Amino acid sequence: MRKKTDTNRDASAELPPIEEELLLEEVVSEIPSASGRTASGTPAGGASTVPRTPAEVFMVEAAMRSAPGRDEIACAALALARRHVAAAALFVVQRGVAAGLRAEADDEEIPVDGLLVPADGESVFAAPLVDGKAVRWGISRHPVDVRVLRAMGRESAADRMLLPISIRGRVVNLLYVDNGADAIAVTAAAALHALAGVVAESYERLLVARKQSRA
Repeated sequence: MRKKTDTNRDASAELPPIEEELLLEEVVSEIPSASGRTASGTPAGGASTVPRTPAEVFMVEAAMRSAPGRDEIACAALALARRHVAAAALFVVQRGVAAGLRAEADDEEIPVDGLLVPADGESVFAAPLVDGKAVRWGISRHPVDVRVLRAMGRESAADRMLLPISIRGRVVNLLYVDNGADAIAVTAAAALHALAGVVAESYERLLVARKQSRA
């Protein structure tokens, strides 16, 4: 039985590049979970519950690592991010455009459906789509940045970060965070970078599982 499992794993790793690209697109752009529940255990459509203790952090992170779909991963990621900052948002990146997926601040969900950020241009939000690097900033006068922050109600934030989440060299999500009128602590920034890595690992696990099921 073990030999058969290894064979399936090898076969799934040899999917044609185009098919793998389509599978990755499916993983990051799938519709919300039909269960109506998030990885953090809260109903879909409401703000996720921020973990307050180390044990709760561990449980939410474990739920994200084993999540069955993108929506559960997103909710768990925002819950973990808001342990360190006042507001967090996730954007899905497809075909050179970042689209708003989910955003939360002050224990409330922020509607970001239809919020689009093109990769071309010199806006701060476009920068990680171009070079795949995280960016931290305070004020930007670029029209795209102003429009996005106004739509999220985060124009007055003093300190912001935008972290790319990548799978196999491709940016699939952008994680936006700010801490309201306060600066983002150094330790919080380090934790957020680590969180971006765990989100990427969770997506990678989903991708491998989907590939193996189709092999």
